[in-house]
Amino acid sequence: MPAFASLSLLVALAGCATSPDPRDGGFVSGVVGLSGGYQRRIDERRETLSAEQAAQRRLAVERQEVELERDAVRAELQRAEQKLAAQQRRIAAERARILALKQQSAAERARLAELKRAETRAGDAKRKLRAADVARDPLPSLQAKSRSIEQELREIDGMVTAVGGV
Repeated sequence: MPAFASLSLLVALAGCATSPDPRDGGFVSGVVGLSGGYQRRIDERRETLSAEQAAQRRLAVERQEVELERDAVRAELQRAEQKLAAQQRRIAAERARILALKQQSAAERARLAELKRAETRAGDAKRKLRAADVARDPLPSLQAKSRSIEQELREIDGMVTAVGGV
């Protein structure tokens, strides 16, 4: 009889649904959980944590790279601003020189008109430069603006050089 009772108890316990998660309840689930379920859950969570930490490190590196690129664009825009200021000084000096000659020949009037065009373009370039928001504009947009401003500065420089003969 005791063998039959043991066998019946064993069959009854084997028929019970078990879960590897001991929180799901039941004696059998608790025993299963104690025999490795906890360790498996701990290992899974450690793996998840490790993957999240690695992703966080990758994102931090990417953020640093973007900040370095922004700093480079910021430096380019500052150099462009300095070039623009120098060209505006050259334009003012040429204007003063031409106006001081008092001889307003047709050629000098044309040179003066060209200087005015250069001055207008310099003002446009200055507005573009001021509109570039290094902190907020997307990096590709900033890089495109920087290239555009550099091209415009080269053209203004050519105009001033042609007028001044320098």
